[in-house]
Amino acid sequence: MNKKILVIDDDFGFESEDRLYLRRQFCDRCGLRDVSNGMAKQGQANDFVADAVFCSAQTVAADGAYKNSIESVLETVKQGWGPEVGRRWSLILLDRNFKPDERTDDIEFGYKVLDALVQAWPDLELAKGNCDIPIVMLTAHSYVENGAAANPRGARRYVEKRALETPEALQSLLDNDGLIEDPAGWAQGRDIRFLKRLREVRRAALNMSGNVLLLGEPGVGKSHVA
Repeated sequence: MNKKILVIDDDFGFESEDRLYLRRQFCDRCGLRDVSNGMAKQGQANDFVADAVFCSAQTVAADGAYKNSIESVLETVKQGWGPEVGRRWSLILLDRNFKPDERTDDIEFGYKVLDALVQAWPDLELAKGNCDIPIVMLTAHSYVENGAAANPRGARRYVEKRALETPEALQSLLDNDGLIEDPAGWAQGRDIRFLKRLREVRRAALNMSGNVLLLGEPGVGKSHVA
């Protein structure tokens, strides 16, 4: 297993009894294994699509008020990003709406998190405003209503939560947008540029449209990629 997802969502991120119940339901529907804070049990069956770490992106004050915390998000993302980590985040699932912060009453906090991630980890290979880390925004609202606002800000895709109800739907997101090491082990590496090239090849194979020209010096693995 080399797929690891970060889920940034206030409904699933907290570890109170009611939130953990919602989190378990979400994991069961999508085929995720919750590994937050060592929650996954040793010997647990491997019939899941990916490991998942959950982040609430908020703190709760003593009086019960919610406060947004971009700092907590950035710190969590750092734990799974960079050449020094064992596994990179394959994908980030980011909720759009969060419970209102008492200071701002801003429920669309997900967009601010998206902006912060783009600023912290910009994709230098694409036009300005994209993120190295693949981010998919989740919402209960339709794409027609809000998708146009998310994609230009750096999200690779905008998905309604109800569309992410099966392991197959999650696997499709990973195949098309995720950064995944070669499961066959022929092409080995964790460099961000290498994982992006694997993604391009994987999408071309899945969509089966057009031709692909593979370039490279002898011995770099063109035949394996083909």
